[in-house]
Amino acid sequence: MRIDLAAVGDLKAIQRLYRQLYAFTAQLQPEFYQDAPQEEAFLKQVLADPNSAFLVARDGAQVVGFALVQEQETLRYPCIVRRRMAHLMDLCVQEDRRGQGVGKMLLQVASGWASARGCDGIELAVLAENQAARRLYQAHGYRERMLTLYQPLK
Repeated sequence: MRIDLAAVGDLKAIQRLYRQLYAFTAQLQPEFYQDAPQEEAFLKQVLADPNSAFLVARDGAQVVGFALVQEQETLRYPCIVRRRMAHLMDLCVQEDRRGQGVGKMLLQVASGWASARGCDGIELAVLAENQAARRLYQAHGYRERMLTLYQPLK
């Protein structure tokens, strides 16, 4: 198993994994998410972005997971301490490979990428219902910093 930067030749495999991710999020919160294909144009844009890393986990020639991490600065708002942060936008491991350390490896490489770029930390958002992902992140030092609440009006 190895982690590499994604290349254009990986896009079909990444799109396949995004379908798994989107189907899963749609199951967890169908009122907010739906199963959908990830657009190839978006993926190509991310690959070309110097402030992003699209990491892929390979088992031989097969892509079995990915992580998308992007460098961002905090908002320019008087009360917010300015920091360079990495944001883990997406992480997905092929369903039959979960629990085998693939996510852990992707997190470690994403952290190394962010650290090498001088980021102060990594932030991410995870669905409240996604208990397995929450356990993975917490086991690797992520802690809750903010909570998003929602009140339906209809």
